Parts: sequence; C-alpha cells; structure tokens
Amino acid sequence: METLAVTEAACRVYVGNLLPRAKEVDLTSRFTQFGTIHSVWIARNPPGFAFVRFATPDEAQRAVNASGNGEMKILGKTTRLL
Repeated sequence: METLAVTEAACRVYVGNLLPRAKEVDLTSRFTQFGTIHSVWIARNPPGFAFVRFATPDEAQRAVNASGNGEMKILGKTTRLL
C-alpha cells in the first residue's frame, strides 16, 4: 500500500502562484503535451495553487523538467512547479 502512495505522489505536479480565475481547461491545455493527465485539482479556498496528476511519474517529471527553472506561464502569469 505504501508503494502505491509513493507512486501516486510521484505522478503529481504542484502548480503554485496560480491565478484564482484559472480553470481545469487552462491547466489541461498547458500540461497535456507532457503526457496523459488523470486529474486536475484546483484549490479555491484559499485559491492560488493546483495539482495536476499524470498517468506516470515519468510524465510528471517531464513537465517539471520542461519548465527548466521550475516556472511556467499560465494565463500570462508565471507559476511555480514542483
């Protein structure tokens, strides 16, 4: 069971400094180039962050690595990826 939890966590990418008006489609359209997205969860209270869950840890890592410095523009605002 612990292995499943570790794998699940490795499939998630944290997106911080997100605009409150961001929608699931905004994140999906930005991240789909890195792999299959299983889910997108956007915090609403407090707003400003989200988690994008990929099918595999490699896809999640690809998204973070592609950002280079851990940043990516979404809706014109620089977000932070972890």
